[in-house]
Amino acid sequence: MGVEKKLFASFALLQFLLLISNAAFSQEITPLLVESAQYSFIDSHTISSSSGGMSELRINLSIPEEMLISDSSHYYTIERNLEGNRYLIVEAKNPPSPFIYSLNATILAEEQVLTSLEADWQVGPSMQKYARAAGAVKSDDPFFASLAKNITKGAHSDFEKISALAEWVNAYVEYDLSYIDKNAGVYEILESKRGVCGDYSLLFITLARSLGYPARFANGYAYSDEQHIWIGHAWAEVYLGKWVGVDPTWLEVGHIDATHITFSRTATNEYSTAEVSAKVSAQGAQLLWDKSGEVNLPAENLFPKKINMREKISGFELEPSAYNLQKGDKFIAYLKYPAGDYRLLRLSLLPCKTEGEPIVRLEREITTITTSPAQPSYAIWEGEILQNIDSNTIYKCPLSLGADYLQPSAIYLNITEKQEGRLLLDAGTYKSLIRPGEMQKISATLSPFGAGERVFVIEKNMKISALADASGSVEFEFEAGESGTHTAYVFSRNSNLATLTYEVDAGAGAGEIEIIPQAPLFEGEGGSVLIRAPDSYGASSLKWSWDGQSGTSQFFGSTAQANFTPSTYGTHLFRAVLLDKGNGEIYRQSIPLEAMQKSYATVEGIRVINYNNEKTLVLLAVSATGQIEKLWLEINGSEFELIAGTENELILPLAEHQGTIYWEGKYGMKGSLPVIVRAPGKDDKLVIEPGLMQAQEKYPLAQLFMQSIAALIILTIAYFLARKKFGHKSHFE
Repeated sequence: MGVEKKLFASFALLQFLLLISNAAFSQEITPLLVESAQYSFIDSHTISSSSGGMSELRINLSIPEEMLISDSSHYYTIERNLEGNRYLIVEAKNPPSPFIYSLNATILAEEQVLTSLEADWQVGPSMQKYARAAGAVKSDDPFFASLAKNITKGAHSDFEKISALAEWVNAYVEYDLSYIDKNAGVYEILESKRGVCGDYSLLFITLARSLGYPARFANGYAYSDEQHIWIGHAWAEVYLGKWVGVDPTWLEVGHIDATHITFSRTATNEYSTAEVSAKVSAQGAQLLWDKSGEVNLPAENLFPKKINMREKISGFELEPSAYNLQKGDKFIAYLKYPAGDYRLLRLSLLPCKTEGEPIVRLEREITTITTSPAQPSYAIWEGEILQNIDSNTIYKCPLSLGADYLQPSAIYLNITEKQEGRLLLDAGTYKSLIRPGEMQKISATLSPFGAGERVFVIEKNMKISALADASGSVEFEFEAGESGTHTAYVFSRNSNLATLTYEVDAGAGAGEIEIIPQAPLFEGEGGSVLIRAPDSYGASSLKWSWDGQSGTSQFFGSTAQANFTPSTYGTHLFRAVLLDKGNGEIYRQSIPLEAMQKSYATVEGIRVINYNNEKTLVLLAVSATGQIEKLWLEINGSEFELIAGTENELILPLAEHQGTIYWEGKYGMKGSLPVIVRAPGKDDKLVIEPGLMQAQEKYPLAQLFMQSIAALIILTIAYFLARKKFGHKSHFE
């Protein structure tokens, strides 16, 4: 038995043993709680030629950052591609057919926890490929920008916006295994509302990029809680000053559990975990090889060795607005989640039933909240006690909390037909229309005897309380939050619930300000942005910042202007803050603005391949800078399409030619470069003159020598042919 067969046999035995251990691995796994894990990874690839032999075989295997290789059947090297992904490279000169490669490795995985985000992050040049439309990502279609803005309408921060997009995609698309091999486009996903993990990721990334957020595909393995196996999986990452994990299929945002093992990150959904190439000796032969790790298929080469799961979180509060309720009462149940990290939490609250019939109706049983390190977050369920209760019965009704992250919990409501000694609460806001930063006031009165009663106000990110005075009255004052519709719930433990709504920056002529670039912005060139605000804001001046620059501008009427010079090309958030006469903040808004790189083309070089008495073949190398979409040469009334970064073939007559290189770019950018081409003539030289630059190349001496030898041979043959035809007489005759 050869060495290679022995190695393969040992790997096969090891894989068999791990399969047995994997079958015996019975630890119950809750993916969201897995904080770290150790996996064995055994991979084997068989490559053969359908006929004949192979030479110059090369195998590229995508491997995780956390992979440690312990055994390999062949020598390998590890390289990185332009996107930073690790690849294991195996090369063989004249391999046997079939060629079998195997490796044994360990993967150490850690959960991704997002504990901080930068307030003023920028999209630099290296992020551009993740921010623009490419391949199946059709984010330049205005439809997606409109849809994304509508989905994120109630969200304020960047993290809340991407959470809203992930939540929408998760609810919109139904998981359907029949879509594994369909490679559906984003429009088909929208229409069918079905797909698998790659389709969820494609739709999410398209929506994220339409709002200016760089987003990329993450590919690898993950544990399916539904199938109870590890499978090939795809999810996403969004750049918010740092890369943030987003799994729209399983609704993980900010926090990505340690069952996710990333093999590669790509700008498009076209990727492969393994690639192979080889030369084959037989004409028409094909390479045959097995592929593993495909998306949505079982990960048969991954074996868990140790799974570390964290304890479920218990440091939260779950309470109702009142514990004692009567039929017809409206109430809320709320969960206070402590400040900790950024993540999206999906929570469910299940109401009680009696004899199969509900006695409590919740507006919705499942809700989501985005958490933050800065402040606690509140999940709020609106509920109502139904009328179908027995008047002679007191119900003790549990509301049960369900959440993978949290310890099981429940609250119990005491429900009767009528409560004695109930207080009547009357509450209202001072302003129904208010701007961010203004102080909102809520007043409440408890009757008939509410003195000393504690009254609460709860909003999405706020809970405050105060004691009623001797008259049963209480007043709250707080700073209004972000723009949008706000709902405030006011209650005491012994009163009815009051639900108040008010608008921030809505009504009274208020509306979003307009931020309008006066012309396309280019790196290194002066640009300006016009800011138009409704008169109702009463803005006096404007503070703005963009691409590391900032300034203050005065309003003239309803408009102000910001002037600057972009220092770098790329997309950056332009932030505008409206100020009143006392320099107090009235309103703020930000939009992504793109500065483009000036486009131009240059001739890099020229090579002459061959020529005859009439024509010559010229290779013209052209480089292009900026967002050039079309590049061509017009010469002798003909048009040649040019590809930047490579040598373009031109077949030209032996003469001097005047031409022009033209290019077109994004937003109608155009340019041209005059070119003079002199093809080789009797002086055996070729000159190309782009603008004032002249490059000249003479033919090498070796080529001239060979041409001279060829000419001498032709003359000799001609001499003997002539002698044979006309004869030859000796001088001695």
